[in-house]
Amino acid sequence: MELDLPWPPSVNHIWRSAKGVCYLGKNYKDFLAWSFLTVRQQLPRRFRTIVRPVRVTIDLYPPNRRRYDLDNRVKPILDALTHAHVWDDDSLVVELHVSKRSILKNGRAIIEIEEVIYE
Repeated sequence: MELDLPWPPSVNHIWRSAKGVCYLGKNYKDFLAWSFLTVRQQLPRRFRTIVRPVRVTIDLYPPNRRRYDLDNRVKPILDALTHAHVWDDDSLVVELHVSKRSILKNGRAIIEIEEVIYE
C-alpha cells in the first residue's frame, strides 16, 4: 500500500510549553488532522486496520534546500498513520527505511507499507 502525506513537522516542534504546562503544538495537531483526512481518502473503501508486523519505506521530498534531519520527520509520520487507524500501533513497524529525495514545492512524504510474513 502506498500513501501520500504532507510534509511532516519536525519532532522538535511536537511539544510546546507555557507557564510550566506542556501541550501539543499547533503545527503538529494540524499535521495530524490533515494527514487523517488525506490518508482516509487514499485507503480502499473496505480497508481493515493492520494488526500484523509491517515494513515501512518513507521517501521524503523536502519543500526547500534547508538541511533536515531525516529522523526528526519520521515520528510525526508514524503517529499520523496510527491516528488514521492504518495500524493498531506503530510498534508493529519492524523494518523502517527512510530516504531524502528531490525538492518538491510544499514538500511531501510518500510511504509504502508492506505486511511482513514470517515463515
